[in-house]
Amino acid sequence: MMPQQTVPPECWHRLWPYHPRTLSHLPPDVLPRFLHPLHCGEEKAVASWLPAAGAYRVVWSRSGDLETARALGEGARTLLLREEGPVPDAGDSAREVLFWERRPDRGPLHDPPERWRPASPEEYMGWRDAWNREGVSWLRSRAVLDLFARHVPLRAYAVHGRGRPVGALLLWQPAPDFLYLVDLAWDPQVGPRTTVRYLLHELYMYHPQALAVLDGEWVSSPINRVLLALGYRVYRRGWELRER
Repeated sequence: MMPQQTVPPECWHRLWPYHPRTLSHLPPDVLPRFLHPLHCGEEKAVASWLPAAGAYRVVWSRSGDLETARALGEGARTLLLREEGPVPDAGDSAREVLFWERRPDRGPLHDPPERWRPASPEEYMGWRDAWNREGVSWLRSRAVLDLFARHVPLRAYAVHGRGRPVGALLLWQPAPDFLYLVDLAWDPQVGPRTTVRYLLHELYMYHPQALAVLDGEWVSSPINRVLLALGYRVYRRGWELRER
């Protein structure tokens, strides 16, 4: 394994599966809890993700070759990240993952008719578990959310309907101009179309000049259309390799 102190910065940037700005805001001693690089070359790199769990790999490949990524994953659950270029023909062998951002120059959003209410991260986790959030990568698994919660200050907000929470977000704001949506969830009986809109409209209302980021939605996630309609764009793509 590659010793932590010898990992070059470019290796972290290739293998880090969240928005690159988060790297500069996480404490250096926390990064190894998320990621442990095993190999870093000019054409490909591989890391153990959540090293304590030991069952995940992140692979970066300049060519984006799925079979090479599968071999580097060595049977673990693997996420492939790649350089810009042709989208690999994944077929049924991989699930595409989208990484979204909304820049301040995308224009204004209207004030939502229903305002959010502050909540605790613990309340958020309980709602998310109860709602059985689907359509999201293992990059936002409960273990990952707990890891964020232990090491960075998180805030939670919820919108209510008929006297109960029906949608909520978990937010980290490491800088005045950077909003990192650690997670989003909603009551499946209500759906995301309205609840997610209300949450993201209000997020903009309070932070109109900030970059907002949400990482790790499956291409089949029902909120992708909502994100697109609100001016978010895909800044990166990845592929979760299906187990054989």
